Amino acid sequence: LNNSLQGSCASPQWSTEMEPDALAVHMQKAGYRTMYAGKYLNNYGLSGSLGLKYVPPGWSEWCGLQGNSRYYNYTLSVNGREERHGCNASDYLTDVLAERAVAFVQRTSSPLFLWIGTPAAHASFTPAPPFVDTARGELAPRTPNWNVVGNRGHH
Repeated sequence: LNNSLQGSCASPQWSTEMEPDALAVHMQKAGYRTMYAGKYLNNYGLSGSLGLKYVPPGWSEWCGLQGNSRYYNYTLSVNGREERHGCNASDYLTDVLAERAVAFVQRTSSPLFLWIGTPAAHASFTPAPPFVDTARGELAPRTPNWNVVGNRGHH
């Protein structure tokens, strides 16, 4: 099993062999109210997976992104209900996840566990509308590990 459809990621096998022992299950058993919001598994909700109605065990509230790394024109599974988003500024995924996370915290009085999985570390690197031009021409620091390719002790 690994994080690919070929590796049974987001499959019935994954749901029966891996997810029953996931962190969220243990947090719920310990008395926490739990929420997941964002990118889950690369193939979550896609053909060959369990679909968007499937909510992995251990999550009191679920807001899982179908597939992988979209900021606009995406579909969420909100507690197993399909919710489509378009290309308006109000649909920017990171902001949608943040709003839902804040609402979860505000309405939860018991101990809580919140996991937000933004696609920010994955291409495409689409900034929120207010930040589109704020870093134009800027470069991230170039340390000795920057852009290292191959097996030279880096990962």
